[in-house]
Amino acid sequence: MNDEQLTRLFRSLDEPADPDPAFADALFARLEREAGGVAAARRTSVRWMLLAATLLLVAALGAAVAVGSGLLKVPFVAVVVSPTPLSSGSPLPSASPIGTPAPTAVIPEPTYIGGLVAIPDGFLAMGSAFPQGQAGSATPVILRGSSDGASWQSMDAGRFGGVVDMAVGPSAWILLSNSSPAPAKGIVWRSTDGQSWTSDPNWTADTITSRLAITAGPSGFAITGAYDIGPGRSNATVWTSSDGVRWTRANISLGYTDGAALVLDEGFLAYQSGSGDTPAMFASRDGTTWEPVSSPTGTGHLVIAGLLQVGSNLVAITCNEGPDGACNVSTGRLEGSAGSLAIHWQTDAAATQELHGYKPTAITGATSRGFIFGYDLATYDRVALSSDDGLSWTRTTLAADSFGGGMPNLIAAGNSAVVGLGWTDSTPAGIGRDLWRSPDGTAWSLASAPLVPPAPEVPGGTCPTAPTTVQQLADIGFVKAAACYGNQSLTLRGYSSNCGGCGGTGFPRLIPDWMAAAYSYGAWYISPQNTKTAPEGARLAVNLLPSADLAPPGEGVPVTITGHFDDPASQDCRIVPFVLGSELPPTSDAIARCQRSFVVTSITLAPQS
Repeated sequence: MNDEQLTRLFRSLDEPADPDPAFADALFARLEREAGGVAAARRTSVRWMLLAATLLLVAALGAAVAVGSGLLKVPFVAVVVSPTPLSSGSPLPSASPIGTPAPTAVIPEPTYIGGLVAIPDGFLAMGSAFPQGQAGSATPVILRGSSDGASWQSMDAGRFGGVVDMAVGPSAWILLSNSSPAPAKGIVWRSTDGQSWTSDPNWTADTITSRLAITAGPSGFAITGAYDIGPGRSNATVWTSSDGVRWTRANISLGYTDGAALVLDEGFLAYQSGSGDTPAMFASRDGTTWEPVSSPTGTGHLVIAGLLQVGSNLVAITCNEGPDGACNVSTGRLEGSAGSLAIHWQTDAAATQELHGYKPTAITGATSRGFIFGYDLATYDRVALSSDDGLSWTRTTLAADSFGGGMPNLIAAGNSAVVGLGWTDSTPAGIGRDLWRSPDGTAWSLASAPLVPPAPEVPGGTCPTAPTTVQQLADIGFVKAAACYGNQSLTLRGYSSNCGGCGGTGFPRLIPDWMAAAYSYGAWYISPQNTKTAPEGARLAVNLLPSADLAPPGEGVPVTITGHFDDPASQDCRIVPFVLGSELPPTSDAIARCQRSFVVTSITLAPQS
């Protein structure tokens, strides 16, 4: 999940306020989108991530419960497309025609991008715009980019409902949207030109139980997801179609929710992308008859982080899920005919060595080139590995300003360019996001897409008198207070508190560890109220200065604390991704978060009121 997307919605740390519950449903749908990934995405621990997302949502919809500003990261988004020229498709005899599209919808800013797809003549960016100060659900957004990624225009997406995923193949555009109430099948939309669409809510008789994803290639389309097979039981599989009209479910099992697919020049691959004792991979020439083939993970506990077809070669990147994220690169080809299909995987020692010491964030490719983007685990230098045949790889260190200084996990490679969701201007209040483009995957420049959110601004107005209570600090907000008072010493009266029942793992790690309140859970929480008797009270995460050797009292104890913003240690702050495939935020983002995080230097017990 992109950090700023949800951080701006839940500013209980920076600007304590009562969140608006009106967008709860839309937010959960978005959390599901981020946790579920898209075509050829790594979906390990999706169910756990959705559970964590639900807990975060419940916490945020409380009365300004501060759970910190760090949220879960999206897993890999490895968009694999083999662009081919579009041709006119056959009509849909049983579908519901929509006709000529309505004028471009009015989209409320800002837009948060959650998916990127390469298409034969350009790119598509999918996301949502959340109303600012308005009631109502999020507005779906689709941006269409030119072949070089330089110019972008918004498409009318209001007719689709919740946009789940999109892909463009030889004969059609396919868009997946969700429907309500769940469980539901979802809706498959088809177009031959990207403008006039027909919908098919009855594309399958199965009851879908997970998020769907779609990918396209020369042989057609593949939808991955899970369907109901009995009370409390689901099976992940793939549905294929040569033209996007008629869909066939494969009689295979890819586990519970971890299925992914790749559409080849002459056939299809479906595989279990998550970890498991029996990693599964299946192949088919026609999308109807499937047979098992060897998996590049072997019998180990690796996950398939990315699977590409580059030229005539298949390239698999398999990684462990530990902190080092060590990866292997293997190559192979789908050989044989129906009944005797096989893939003989061979470890690419040279490419594996090029990845040694690096952790990938995105893996993507087009017909004739593939890319692995990642960063050095020791120095955080960002690199791109590129190949024109899948056999010989070149590693290039990216310029310091590429992607705004970070390494995203939303990157899509097309025929003429590569596009990624990076960062832009930074302010004391946060950092902006924007689309970046490159002709070769190594030299990057801003694409300046419309509606992608700029950096937030510090609230206007003069600086108030320095606060003397936790309530006054909460009213001012951490962003404004940090900008106004800097590292000036502040003494505040309030109550000792805690995070209110938070728990779990999966947050990115912020170093130094003692400043974790800048991104996730705090070492201690303070409140303007006694949260032991008024649990709905606001809880503000703070840091404890290590050299002060502080021992916070229990919840509800009145305290007088002294502390400051903009601690000198802020300059050493770094955000270290936790989940394999998480984006690496820019150093400037980590520093700014720490600068607006409150550091406690002393705690004194106050008289009981």
